[in-house]
Amino acid sequence: MKKILTGLTAKSIVLTIKETITPSMQPMVIQLVHGAFSKLRLHAYMLDIGDLNDQAPLQDQISEIDKNTNVEQFFLIDELDQPLTSATLYSVPSWIIFGIYFIVLPVSITVINEQKNGTLIRLKTFPISTSHYFFTKVSAFCLLSSIQFVILTLIGIFAVPVLTAQP
Repeated sequence: MKKILTGLTAKSIVLTIKETITPSMQPMVIQLVHGAFSKLRLHAYMLDIGDLNDQAPLQDQISEIDKNTNVEQFFLIDELDQPLTSATLYSVPSWIIFGIYFIVLPVSITVINEQKNGTLIRLKTFPISTSHYFFTKVSAFCLLSSIQFVILTLIGIFAVPVLTAQP
């Protein structure tokens, strides 16, 4: 018990965490073990200085330790930030996808109409390859989609928080 109180047992406890515990749960497990060991050290300390009756049942001693380590009464939880609603959280990404869809739709309809009208056959008479024609069409689409992406992202960063009073 003296070794626990004086810290002479530093680095002598090895905590092995199984692979079945997810990486997100590992810090919580470590924190719980640290808390339990802190209570054990407090228990040993209180027994050593005489604050606990060593003749009392162990359950009563544990209850006394729990009462002495409860610090909830000292804190007032003030939640400043409102949680984001799903409508606010997903509005900007959904509008970006929605906007790109409405750019792809006219481009694809145009290609289909060009094929039906015979425009693609007439384009073969020009001194331009079909791959170059489609490359410029796709490049224009990508440029327009990129500009739209930047504009909608800026709206999401600056306008949506002001309009919805969300962070």
